[in-house]
Amino acid sequence: MSDQCKGKTANGEQCNRDGLRDGYCWQHEAGADNSWSSDRVLTKEEEIWVAEYLVTGSAQEAAWVAYNLSNPASASSKGHEVRNRPHVVKAIQAALGADPRVADKTERARLWTEIMRDPNTGPRDRIKAAETLGKVAGDFIDRVEISGKDGGPIELLKQMTDQELEERLALLEEIGSLADQEDDE
Repeated sequence: MSDQCKGKTANGEQCNRDGLRDGYCWQHEAGADNSWSSDRVLTKEEEIWVAEYLVTGSAQEAAWVAYNLSNPASASSKGHEVRNRPHVVKAIQAALGADPRVADKTERARLWTEIMRDPNTGPRDRIKAAETLGKVAGDFIDRVEISGKDGGPIELLKQMTDQELEERLALLEEIGSLADQEDDE
């Protein structure tokens, strides 16, 4: 474990994060103006977080692993904090080969929510945005149960007896010979 960060918060108070690199946390690198930068280098913990996030898709689970947290609330909070760091987002996009010009799931959801809540948007467009959000969230999934004969399981493969296999093979050979005769004509 490292010492407390030497940086200051926006209101001038001492930062309470751990100093990871050169005595500073991810946000307060030495001499920084406390601005977020997508050009920062990932810390070891952030590299582990990104790798775990790419496998699980869960910011919380990635935080469990990368930061060795024991409290679920802390892991959730830390995971989402890390997920919003510009240099981490950039690393995820690079790993996925994401095109920043293409809207991701979150960006689309924000747009549909904005349209849905905009009182200046017509009711038809607001309803369509709400329906689209519901579809994406899985609110309108129709569940259909399919079963086999008499409610039993569906039989995908049936064991054939040797005789049935021979009959099937003979039928296929006959069909093949008929197709060959048509090709000759």
